[in-house]
Amino acid sequence: MLGSRALTRRTWSAGTWAGGTFTKGASSDTAMRGTWRPMPNRDVQLLESGDRARDPRVLYTTTALQTVEQGAGLTADHVSPDGGTTWYELRADYDGSSDSAMLAPGVNHYRYQCLRVAEADG
Repeated sequence: MLGSRALTRRTWSAGTWAGGTFTKGASSDTAMRGTWRPMPNRDVQLLESGDRARDPRVLYTTTALQTVEQGAGLTADHVSPDGGTTWYELRADYDGSSDSAMLAPGVNHYRYQCLRVAEADG
């Protein structure tokens, strides 16, 4: 994949709901590869105003990653471009029609929106 680089992926095991509060499962970090780019302006304009300030990025990868699935208690994967200093939460593909991983049209890789998370959420 053109421009592929080393990234760090953080995944969580299934979380639990108790008393209306969600608790994430245990996390683990693994190495992966992907192309990491600033989000194009035309796509940034489609984000909600609060998300525009979260350093939006685009990730292209051949690895299917987990986006949020609240009913199943699954937390979205986070990706770090700098070895774990800064973390970004994965969002569904651009069109927003699904919360699951989708292959980008006409190519053999997945495309995700990524938004920077607060340090406590990484």
